[in-house]
Amino acid sequence: MDVIVDGIDEEEALLTGRTKHQAPEIDGTVILDSLTAAIGSIIPVKIVGATDYDLIGRTPDI
Repeated sequence: MDVIVDGIDEEEALLTGRTKHQAPEIDGTVILDSLTAAIGSIIPVKIVGATDYDLIGRTPDI
Protein backbone atom coordinates (compact mmCIF):
# COMPACT_ATOMS: atom_id res chain seq x y z
CA MET A 1 0.00 0.00 0.00
CA ASP A 2 1.38 3.44 -0.86
CA VAL A 3 1.78 5.91 2.01
CA ILE A 4 2.74 9.59 1.89
CA VAL A 5 5.20 10.42 4.66
CA ASP A 6 3.79 13.37 6.68
CA GLY A 7 6.13 13.84 9.61
CA ILE A 8 7.84 12.45 12.67
CA ASP A 9 6.16 11.20 15.84
CA GLU A 10 8.38 12.94 18.41
CA GLU A 11 7.41 10.60 21.28
CA GLU A 12 8.19 7.40 19.39
CA ALA A 13 10.91 8.81 17.07
CA LEU A 14 9.18 7.16 14.10
CA LEU A 15 7.84 8.49 10.82
CA THR A 16 4.12 8.90 10.34
CA GLY A 17 2.15 8.99 7.13
CA ARG A 18 -1.23 8.33 5.61
CA THR A 19 -2.80 6.34 2.84
CA LYS A 20 -5.04 7.87 0.19
CA HIS A 21 -7.98 6.72 2.32
CA GLN A 22 -6.94 8.69 5.43
CA ALA A 23 -7.83 12.38 5.68
CA PRO A 24 -5.35 14.62 7.52
CA GLU A 25 -6.43 15.59 11.06
CA ILE A 26 -9.58 13.43 10.77
CA ASP A 27 -8.53 9.80 10.33
CA GLY A 28 -5.72 7.88 11.98
CA THR A 29 -2.21 7.68 10.58
CA VAL A 30 0.23 5.01 9.51
CA ILE A 31 3.11 4.63 11.96
CA LEU A 32 6.22 3.62 10.03
CA ASP A 33 9.13 1.57 11.33
CA SER A 34 11.79 3.65 9.60
CA LEU A 35 13.32 7.11 9.65
CA THR A 36 14.97 6.82 6.24
CA ALA A 37 12.17 8.12 3.98
CA ALA A 38 11.96 11.82 3.20
CA ILE A 39 8.94 13.77 4.41
CA GLY A 40 6.62 14.29 1.45
CA SER A 41 7.71 11.13 -0.33
CA ILE A 42 5.31 8.35 -1.28
CA ILE A 43 6.62 4.92 -0.33
CA PRO A 44 5.32 1.34 -0.47
CA VAL A 45 4.41 0.00 2.97
CA LYS A 46 3.22 -3.37 4.21
CA ILE A 47 0.58 -3.01 6.95
CA VAL A 48 1.59 -5.35 9.78
CA GLY A 49 -0.68 -4.26 12.62
CA ALA A 50 -3.14 -1.75 13.98
CA THR A 51 -4.07 0.16 17.11
CA ASP A 52 -7.49 1.61 17.89
CA TYR A 53 -7.05 4.40 15.33
CA ASP A 54 -3.71 3.95 13.56
CA LEU A 55 -2.11 1.42 11.25
CA ILE A 56 1.41 0.08 11.75
CA GLY A 57 3.47 -0.28 8.60
CA ARG A 58 6.76 -1.88 7.70
CA THR A 59 8.80 -0.02 5.11
CA PRO A 60 11.18 -1.56 2.61
CA ASP A 61 14.86 -0.64 2.78
CA ILE A 62 15.02 2.77 1.12
